[in-house]
Amino acid sequence: MVKKKRFDMKIKLVIVAAVTALIAETASTQVFVIGKGLGGECFQKTENRFSNFRVAEQVCTRALREQTMTRQNRAATYVNRGVLRMREGLYEQALADYSEALSLRPEMGAAYLNQGAAHIYLKDFDSALVALNRAIDLDSPDLFAAHYNR
Repeated sequence: MVKKKRFDMKIKLVIVAAVTALIAETASTQVFVIGKGLGGECFQKTENRFSNFRVAEQVCTRALREQTMTRQNRAATYVNRGVLRMREGLYEQALADYSEALSLRPEMGAAYLNQGAAHIYLKDFDSALVALNRAIDLDSPDLFAAHYNR
């Protein structure tokens, strides 16, 4: 009986770890920025999970403040900064970045996908479902994560 309980507990821990890993993986859905400059550097630092958070966030913030960009690249830079912030557990700030991105590009599936993940971290499952459904409707770049998180 004790062995079965331990086995059941181990299975539950493995499932929880797998779900957590998939949610965390959603936080890596960054968006490519075309061109050089701070926006491109922001993308590269977001793509490199081992980048120093403060340095990477500063590069993204400087890009948004100082660099002239297309609407697409500006929206992508907001998503990328949001990804960095979400990895650091700054979910409200990440949500603000995703909202900015969506105000520029309402059809940006990656922003909805990451928005859904941030809502999951905040345990706001109703909002997460709305965002993830929208990501799926828009053919988000990572449909597997959108369906799984939903």
